[in-house]
Amino acid sequence: MRRHRRLLTAVTLTAACMTGAPIGADASRSSDAPPPDTGPASPRSGVVTGRVLTRSGAPVAGCSVVPEATSRPRPPVPEMAVLSDADGRYRWPLPRATYDLTARCPDARGSGRVTRVTVRPGEETVADIVLG
Repeated sequence: MRRHRRLLTAVTLTAACMTGAPIGADASRSSDAPPPDTGPASPRSGVVTGRVLTRSGAPVAGCSVVPEATSRPRPPVPEMAVLSDADGRYRWPLPRATYDLTARCPDARGSGRVTRVTVRPGEETVADIVLG
């Protein structure tokens, strides 16, 4: 039984990653439901944008970018990760807070981290992540 659950979870995550769908608790939300209060127009949120790059500056596609709120109280994050696109870019509306962002990439390209990214309401914060 456990094996089947793991397989189902792996297939679901793979499908979500391949389609660019959000991963997490809100991923199953009906399209008729109102979106969470984390969009760029929200008075309590801002947007983090950036690129996932190699040390030489080349963009890396398909990397999952995961935030970890470091400020207190920790705000809810609507998805578990977003993926970098073909140009290495990612964009994520997040609630006001300070975050550490980690990029994890497929094909053994490694991971990278940027710390103390402050998200302010109504603002866009740029945080590029260089793989190490």
